Amino acid sequence: MDIRTNSELFKTFDSIKLFEQSYSPEKDIKGIIIFMHGLNEHSGCYSKVSRKFSEHKYAVNLFDIRGHGKSDGPLAFIDSFEDTLNDLSVFLDIVRNRYPKKPVFLFGHGMGAIVSALYVIKNKPEIRGLILSAPALNINQFISPSLQNICWILGRLFPRWPLIKMNSSDLSKDPKVVQDFENDPLVYHGKIYARTCLEFINASKTVVNEGDEIKIPLLIVHGKEDRLFDFEGSRALLEEVKVVDKTIHVYKELSHSLLLEPQGRKVLIDIIQWTDSHVRID
Repeated sequence: MDIRTNSELFKTFDSIKLFEQSYSPEKDIKGIIIFMHGLNEHSGCYSKVSRKFSEHKYAVNLFDIRGHGKSDGPLAFIDSFEDTLNDLSVFLDIVRNRYPKKPVFLFGHGMGAIVSALYVIKNKPEIRGLILSAPALNINQFISPSLQNICWILGRLFPRWPLIKMNSSDLSKDPKVVQDFENDPLVYHGKIYARTCLEFINASKTVVNEGDEIKIPLLIVHGKEDRLFDFEGSRALLEEVKVVDKTIHVYKELSHSLLLEPQGRKVLIDIIQWTDSHVRID
């Protein structure tokens, strides 16, 4: 199948230039997927995944979060999650104009799942569904409570203090997935800044505490072997969400980067089956 690709820059609400790319079938588009990547990643990490979705007639649109990948902004520094939510609002408008009247799904992985969930909670967008991949909900597993207290202090007084180093081996049990991450020049490999940690913590806790504000169909996919954010956090969120149309798939042998692992094909199939069932409203 012919897949049309495009990449360009767009200006967000405060004139920061962000890098975006899209993958789209030449015709018969069923729906739109807006994908938000994870912490330290960039949209290019999911080019193969995006192509797979496009082969199933979905137009996938992604952008590099400010400070990540090819986007402008201080490197890997998130001063406020509110900025990222506003960036997503601008991008959503662009995508809607690009594909008018097509159903839209918001899809996020890791930190991108937190951004996506928080956006749905705060902005109540008119979209067809929310898909969360390995959402970063069990924050105590990634940042201990004592270190969170340090984040509260340093995040305000010394926001650019390098604080936490992510262990790339925790991303996957597959050596190739880890190696690809370590060798990618657009991936941020340094320590996570104190302000970024603080914003990350606050956003994750807001999603946990206000999960009942998610009023649209929800799909969560999570690897049971995730060593960064335990899948039990996803199950707890599912309990908080009151909408009837909610589903979770936990994959026994998969780790955090479940979309990128060789066995990730099963995950993609499950997601496509779910989106296919939600493209049309009876």
